[in-house]
Amino acid sequence: MSYEISVIVPVYNAEKYLRECLDSIINQSFKNLQIILVNDGSTDNSGRICEEYSNLDSRIEVIHKENGGASSARNKGLEEAKGRFIAFVDSDDYIKSNMYEVLYNSQIYYSSDISMCSYKEVDEDIISSNVIENKENDYNVDIYSGEESIYQLYNHENSINFIIPVNKLYKRELFRNLRYKEGIICEDELIIHELLYRTRKLVYIKDEMYFYRQTSNSVMRNEYGYKRLDTLKVLNERINFFKLMGLEDLKNKAIRHFIKSFFEQYDLVREHLGDKQLLDKMEVDFKSRIEELKKEYRIDFDCNLLINSLYLNKRVYKTLRTIYNRLIRLKQVIKNNNIKMIFIRKSSSSEESL
Repeated sequence: MSYEISVIVPVYNAEKYLRECLDSIINQSFKNLQIILVNDGSTDNSGRICEEYSNLDSRIEVIHKENGGASSARNKGLEEAKGRFIAFVDSDDYIKSNMYEVLYNSQIYYSSDISMCSYKEVDEDIISSNVIENKENDYNVDIYSGEESIYQLYNHENSINFIIPVNKLYKRELFRNLRYKEGIICEDELIIHELLYRTRKLVYIKDEMYFYRQTSNSVMRNEYGYKRLDTLKVLNERINFFKLMGLEDLKNKAIRHFIKSFFEQYDLVREHLGDKQLLDKMEVDFKSRIEELKKEYRIDFDCNLLINSLYLNKRVYKTLRTIYNRLIRLKQVIKNNNIKMIFIRKSSSSEESL
């Protein structure tokens, strides 16, 4: 059978939410779907639920495999995908009933390589029946070139929407000779800049059509652990990618992002793990990397100040980090208040015109 969209769902111990997830997919207004459920070694009833749904809907294919993580499951799904377009859904999330119709029509209308929507975080107990549809089909749309979309990775307001894989519809060719790296927890960060680099045009529909459930079992919400340091490896590889592709400005943004992320991870290791040996190794590795980067990048004053204090006086470093974090929070408060003031002014103007 010929499919337009292959929807890949990695499944691992999701019995509590899996039915709601699958119902939101099989009830899509867009019907030409290949639905690939990859049971990634679940130890609960998830595998049985997958088989139950495959008996109810002929579009569903179930793959059972040993546990290898989300990347491994997505890669397995990509091997079996037959659709012109690729989509991913996490097994404890759910989607609006017309999400794929909207994304597919946008792909066709704008001749894009990726179409995407906004996502919304929801609590564990929220049910999908509370979703309100956009009956008017009046969508707020932005169009980006591939390079413009990469810059959005460094836009604080948009970055998560552009990084996550589940709110997007991809042309299948984008994944040619490209797969998710297995064995790390921030695989989305590692692949997204390559996917966007291959993209000629991206369509961003700002409506919230993907619902990301905040569960206590989420990898990124669990207690801080050693695997979180994968972030630094990923951001370092992104620097190398931009350098290789000759994207100088993006390389500089990636370097600054890497430096800021190092200090965040360093502080988290100190606070949550207290591993003196690891902290010493992080300092040595970071110092070596910074010396390399200084040859091709002028490090900003605030970052330089933190770097020097880290190696000269830990007490000064802690003080500077406290001040720096407070300034960041203050900046965000000021920004939010400015947004509120703009809204109030606009509301007042509207009332006066009435």
